[in-house]
Parts: sequence; C-alpha cells; structure tokens
Amino acid sequence: MIKKQLKNIVYNSLTVDECDERWMTMIEHFNLENNDWLKSLYEQRNKWIPVYVKDKFWAGMSTSQRSESMNAFFDEYVHSKTSLKQFVEQYDNALKKKIEKEKHLDFGSFNSMIPVITGYPIERQFQSFYTNNLFKLFQDEIRGLMFCNTSLVRQEGVAFIFEVVETLLGKNGDPIRDASFRVHYTELDCQVKCLCHLFEFRGILCRHVISVLIRMKVIEVPMNYIMDRWRKDIKHGYQSITNIYDEYVCDEERHRYNILTPLIQEVQQLGANNDDSCSILVKILKDAKEKLIAIQTDHSRADQLKEASTSSSKTIHSPLKVRSRGRPPTKRKQSKIEQIVKKSVAKARKKVIEGPTVSVEELTNMENGKHDSLIIHDEQLTKTFFSCCAKSNPRRNAASGDDWRFAFAAGTKGPVNDSFKSSPKSKSVDSRGSSRYSDPAQNGETSLNSDSRRTPDRLPPQPPH
Repeated sequence: MIKKQLKNIVYNSLTVDECDERWMTMIEHFNLENNDWLKSLYEQRNKWIPVYVKDKFWAGMSTSQRSESMNAFFDEYVHSKTSLKQFVEQYDNALKKKIEKEKHLDFGSFNSMIPVITGYPIERQFQSFYTNNLFKLFQDEIRGLMFCNTSLVRQEGVAFIFEVVETLLGKNGDPIRDASFRVHYTELDCQVKCLCHLFEFRGILCRHVISVLIRMKVIEVPMNYIMDRWRKDIKHGYQSITNIYDEYVCDEERHRYNILTPLIQEVQQLGANNDDSCSILVKILKDAKEKLIAIQTDHSRADQLKEASTSSSKTIHSPLKVRSRGRPPTKRKQSKIEQIVKKSVAKARKKVIEGPTVSVEELTNMENGKHDSLIIHDEQLTKTFFSCCAKSNPRRNAASGDDWRFAFAAGTKGPVNDSFKSSPKSKSVDSRGSSRYSDPAQNGETSLNSDSRRTPDRLPPQPPH
C-alpha cells in the first residue's frame, strides 16, 4: 500500500505544491515521521522526482529510470566471464553495430514516410521534418486529442489561457480520473507553454498544446518547436567524423570534411581572441556562406536543365508485341457463310485478273460484305436456280427471296448444268399428302452412290429485319 501511494506521488504529481502536499499526507497517514530513509529522499526530491526536473531538457531520460537499455546494448557481446581483452574487442563490435543501426534508421526515414492520422496541417508539417521514430511518438499525442476537452479561461490582451481537461486511462483502458492542465498561448509570436512541460522535458509538443493550436487555427508551428536533434534533414556533425569503424576507403564528401575541419578550428581559435577578430571572422564567414549558397543554387539549376534536356531527347519506342491468349485472329474458326463469302470473293478476283467480267463497283461491294454481289453473272444459271426453287417449294416465290439465299445455295450445291434442267422428274404423293420427286436431289436428299457433296435443297430462314 505504501509503495503504490509513493509511486502515485512521484509519477502523477502535476505541480511541485501538489507533490509536497501529497507527500506530507502520506507521511502522516502511515506514521512515518521518524523514517530516516524517507527523510533523506524528501531532502533530495529536487534531484530525482520528475515534477522537479521536467522543466529541463533530458531527451526523455530521467534519474529514476533503470539503465536497462545500456545493459541490453552489451548483452549480445559480453557476459560475466568475458576477459578484458575480449571486452575491448567486443566493445568495438558493439559500437560498430550501433553505427550501422543508426545509418539504417536514417535511410528508412529518408526513403519512407509514415502516413498521417488526422490530416491536420500541423501533423503534415511534423511528418516532413521528424524522423520516423519521433513521428510515431508525436502521433501518440495526436491520438490523445480524443481524450482532451479544451476551453478558454480568460484573455489578457494577446495572451490566452486555456484549460485542457484530459481523461486519464488505466492499463485496461478504463478511465481513472480527469486531470486539468493550463496552457498559456501568445497570439503575437505563437508561443505556447503547458503545465505538463512535455516539450521542455522531451522536446515533443504535448496533446494539450496541439489541441490549443488546432482551436486557434494555427496552420504552421514555429520552427523553434521542432528541435534539430529530431530532424531527418539535418546531418549531425559527429556523422562526418572519421572513425575506426568506417571502411578504409572514405567517400569524397568525408575526405573534404576531414580537410576543412582542422582549418576551421584554427580560424575559430584566431577569431575568438578579441572582439575585432571575431567581428571580422563573422563577416568573412557570412560572405563565404552567401557565395557558396549561390554556387549551389546555380549547380542545381544546371542539373535540372541538363536533366530536362536529356529527358526530352529520349526516343520513345513502341511497346513490344506480346502474343495474346487464345487462338490468333488469322486462325479463327470461320462459319460456313464466311467460308462461302471468302471463296466467292476469291473467284471474283480471279475472274478479274483473267478477264474482267465483274465491275469494280461490284467487286468493292463484294469485299464490303454485301451478299448481293455473290450473284454470278450467268443468266441461264439464275433462271435454272429460280425454277428449281419454285418446284421444290410451290408455296414460295423464289424470285422474292433475298440475294444472300441464292449465294448460299449456289456456294453449297455448285454450278447447275443443263442436265439438271432436262433430267426426267416423276412426281408422286406420299402418305402425308406432300409432293415428292423420283430424283432424290429434287427432294433435298443425297444419294449414297454420288460423289458430290450436296446439302438439302432448303432455303435458310429469313434474316431479322
């Protein structure tokens, strides 16, 4: 019970006065006035209780946390029986592994981006500057906005004082209590300060400040609230220093950095001797900085123009031919009508080459799919066909049939000769009262002894109009 109460005082106190009051209440409740250990802790409370030190920047570290991260850092390399020689070697391997891991994280931050949750302009701003790990911590504060209720307490000129009531949750997600935080906001220079001091302690804006900024419709946060140590677009100085864990062959940028570093340090020492030297050196460095920026801008423009010229001169080739699935169009299985039309067109072309008996207009109509062009210019054959059709179907006037029907009959039965006209025909009546001829060909039947391929002498059905 004492442990739970002490832990609650240490980690859940929002102000110094609240911590002192709750401490005294605990001492009186459990009669611990004569406890020397608690007395010594209370005397040094400004060195270890978070509420006393959270107004200073500690990058999230605190004096009460255990050094488990450092212990885990060496767990894979050393153990209790490691000798001194092995420890030196393994220590170098551990540092090399740490550098490789840091480079890997930097590569991930530059080449990948975590999606936003709310789409607020403030969140997108931090997304473009923060590393991926820090942006995940910032998104935790964004998610906490749903548990905050912001209200204006009073206004003093350009200064506003807000009260943000947050519902604190337990481990199981059940609400424990409501905590009130005061946020001071200055509209002139967009300065904010919260009672929780999360930004001063960890360098990240808290959910209470974010809720006030959203209420005041702030689109962009001042850059002083984005610390350089959390930014992914800034290369830190220690990353350019040559160390024993790098490869033997340094890159060109690292080589140039190694040349400039000792020279700048010497100039820095000369400029720090007196005020005149310092002012002269500052002026020289500012002029050099402007010239280098101008040169870098010209180089970037030249590179863009070169890239644009090379991209415009590139030839665009047609895409490669890829064989489609299924049967090729040239090998498609044709219907009977298409075969007839194809043969008729081929015959007509052959006649045009040998002796033009078909006009150009008729040949064109034949290629366009007009079936009336299939009529062979043989007057005797035409008369014979219509007479046969009239005899085989007395109820139908053969002359009134469509031209494509004639093309179908002519293509399937072949040419009709004079013997077909003069062949004897004896007509009989079957049991159903229908007329039949003695010649099987006249009834649409094919003789078994005949070598010719004949189809029934029936006209195809009318096409739909």
